[in-house]
Amino acid sequence: MTRRGGGDERTDVPTVGILESGRLTEAVLLKLLARIPEGVTELSCHPGYMSKELATEYAHWGYQWPVELAALTSDNVRAVLRGRGVSLTTFRALSFAA
Repeated sequence: MTRRGGGDERTDVPTVGILESGRLTEAVLLKLLARIPEGVTELSCHPGYMSKELATEYAHWGYQWPVELAALTSDNVRAVLRGRGVSLTTFRALSFAA
């Protein structure tokens, strides 16, 4: 994510969502987005669809992949991103990652 007005930070990119991994609900994501600084911020998340194989192999993780997917695709989250001037990107697309 890049927030309008931020500079080109080459090191120490802030990361949010690590402690919430696997439990990143819409409400939690909205709280995280309210605190992101200007510039580049990495969001750690693991969205996806639950399969029988995932449920069996990774049950001990307690991850809620569909909940994270729903949070990341929610209209409320998209509205907050737009309202805060946040654009989604990849590290490859950032100038300092080249």
